[in-house]
Amino acid sequence: MLNAIVGEVLAKIGQEHTNRDSLVEVGQRTVADLEKFVVDHHILSQTDFANLKVIPTPVFMRGSYGVGGAVFAPALQPNLSAFYWVTPVPKEWPTATAEAKLREYNRYKMLSLTIHEAMPGHIVQGDYANRVTPEWRRLLRVVYGPNSYIEGWAVYAEQMMEAQGENGGDAVKAHLVALKADLRMYANVIIDVRLHTMNMNGDSAVALMVRDAFQERPEATAKLQRAQLDYVQLNTYPVGVREWWDFRRAAEAQEGTAFNLCRFHDAVLSYGPIPVPAVRKLYFAKVVPTATMPASRCEATGS
Repeated sequence: MLNAIVGEVLAKIGQEHTNRDSLVEVGQRTVADLEKFVVDHHILSQTDFANLKVIPTPVFMRGSYGVGGAVFAPALQPNLSAFYWVTPVPKEWPTATAEAKLREYNRYKMLSLTIHEAMPGHIVQGDYANRVTPEWRRLLRVVYGPNSYIEGWAVYAEQMMEAQGENGGDAVKAHLVALKADLRMYANVIIDVRLHTMNMNGDSAVALMVRDAFQERPEATAKLQRAQLDYVQLNTYPVGVREWWDFRRAAEAQEGTAFNLCRFHDAVLSYGPIPVPAVRKLYFAKVVPTATMPASRCEATGS
């Protein structure tokens, strides 16, 4: 009964979506809106995001990036473009399948996806990582960067931005969609473990995602393919976001009224992608990051 009610509410919210030919344009507009929000709310010091380009996912990558993804500027050529890929709905999909995909990626989910992949998620994290000096250290951290840091930051960015008031115009609907995203994150862990260690079959994995995590069938089917082709990566999201929030709360508790969110974000991102516990150790030891920092905009802001 509860699942039925929750499913009906989420389905109603899912009806607020763009048309099948406009996902890329939605991504472009959303990035522009988020850039303004990040600057206006002093989320961090970086204000120049001119190297970020929002483009359709290249056709040959759409099997791996069914909805979207982030591509950083190269570590040794950081002035080149970074890309937020948005994958169009395939023209050959029947209307019912396309509608299901668009319900899953409704206006609130497209907002959180764009936060996660681009602003201030992966792309911004990559921009700060490309500030690390010297170049050999930057390259090593990019090549060996732990997924718990990278994906954990992106999920943290989604939750942090919602807490800062970015909700697409409706706080209740945005929060319900965010709770669904959290549920999906944990469902991904379950299917990842069961597929690779407990002989779970594909039909059971899809049924779990649709029934218990309220996912549309095209989303669940695509996630099954991803989980079958990969392993462990899906487990790093909840691990990483917990590490990030534990770290931030520890910083808030230790610094009290002196805690500044903008300054915290600048510092932790400027260490580059190393394990979050290592970032935490460096931060509390007041080790200055070896990075070319953007001009600070943090002193005029509160926590």
